[in-house]
Amino acid sequence: MLGLFSAFLLFFSGTSSEFFFHALERIESHLSYFVLLIETTQLVYGLLFCFNAFLICILKLRNCNYSILR
Repeated sequence: MLGLFSAFLLFFSGTSSEFFFHALERIESHLSYFVLLIETTQLVYGLLFCFNAFLICILKLRNCNYSILR
């Protein structure tokens, strides 16, 4: 997709292609940081979800054992 966009810009522009390649490299570097941020956020949310499920299991087992002991 990015390749098609760059080809479109190069075909319809009258300026040098070096400017557009430099601009596309900057855009690509920003997108890679954005993707890394999204993946890190998903990892953190996944770990929090697992920790929350673990705590819920512990609390349910604790309540179950407490009610059995009574």
